[in-house]
Amino acid sequence: MSNNFIELLSPMGGVMCKGELAGNDAGYSAMKSFVKEHAHVGWTLSVFDALTESTIEIDCCDLAEMPKIVSYI
Repeated sequence: MSNNFIELLSPMGGVMCKGELAGNDAGYSAMKSFVKEHAHVGWTLSVFDALTESTIEIDCCDLAEMPKIVSYI
């Protein structure tokens, strides 16, 4: 995990990460590492926007898509 991210227990079980995505690859490497370490079936990607206090849920059929989606957002 990157120094810009911390791992937290999710309120619904499991683990989540929290942190700044700004950097050389917009969080791609950190997300790739997180997914590899915590991969499981049935994952969705939740993205919280602190500015608008809104959350979006993205259903990623292929976990390999998650780092790409996170770095795009």
